[in-house]
Amino acid sequence: MGKILDALAKDNLCIIPATEKRNPEHQKACEISYSLIEQLNEQLISENQRLFNEVVEAMEAESCLEAESRFIRGFCLGARIFMEVMEERENFLLDDESQE
Repeated sequence: MGKILDALAKDNLCIIPATEKRNPEHQKACEISYSLIEQLNEQLISENQRLFNEVVEAMEAESCLEAESRFIRGFCLGARIFMEVMEERENFLLDDESQE
């Protein structure tokens, strides 16, 4: 995939000086999730804590890769839709003969 699209998917492309990442509902869900992870982590003994933390990190990594893949696929689909629309643009134009 192109460098710009990859940078955009990985949030490494700065196009606006400040962007809001989460809406209030998403922020609340994140806070609840992190709170529950902290509570569970505190209740585990050390060996289980290590394993639990590794599971959480692996799930976060998988989630990020899935999000990048979905973004790129969605972006490509949007571009394909745009191309299809542009191919049909002539159907909306009157030729010179029909205007007379």
